[in-house]
Amino acid sequence: LAGISRLDLEISGYLGYRLSSYLIVLLIAALEALGISLIYLPKIVAGALLSIHVAIIAWIFFTTDDDRTLGSALLRTGLAFPAAVAMYSACWFMGFIGYTLAISILTLAIYVTEAFLATGRRRGIIILFILLTLVYMAHPFALTFWLLWCLSRGLASLITWVIRSEWKQFLLLPLTFLPILLYDYLMRSSPGPTSGPILNFASFFVDT
Repeated sequence: LAGISRLDLEISGYLGYRLSSYLIVLLIAALEALGISLIYLPKIVAGALLSIHVAIIAWIFFTTDDDRTLGSALLRTGLAFPAAVAMYSACWFMGFIGYTLAISILTLAIYVTEAFLATGRRRGIIILFILLTLVYMAHPFALTFWLLWCLSRGLASLITWVIRSEWKQFLLLPLTFLPILLYDYLMRSSPGPTSGPILNFASFFVDT
């Protein structure tokens, strides 16, 4: 049986939910170049997602702890495994691949946000914007957790009166999120497959 199928396809330029697809396409190209069967693709994807998550958690513990002994390193790595095991089953479902990747990047974004609030270095804003963009590309819903974290972090800063030294950093945080919000609004309000509700808490839950 042979033939040609002609379908009217419209490829959307919307970046939301696309990061995992881009990475998988690159992975498929790499496997084909190396002569590795695509039958191993699901296992490789699941293993890569778990490895990324463990590496991020272990690195955060390593950079925030002055104890650099082997026992401490093993303890930090061990603390990363429960979350990785909990994510294991989700990695095998296509619908959760982007979400698990987004949560891993989000963890790093929260760490960078906390470091920026403490130091106020302008470089932190640039890095944070890149990380939040990657989170959005992996799964827009995950940005909700960053907004909730910022809200709770700001409340804690007010209660402890640390806001006196952090208020300037808090005022700069919207600069990392507003461009993403504007992009999402423009893409969803335009006619085509990207049209839909604006990116907000309501649309987060509707989309998922």
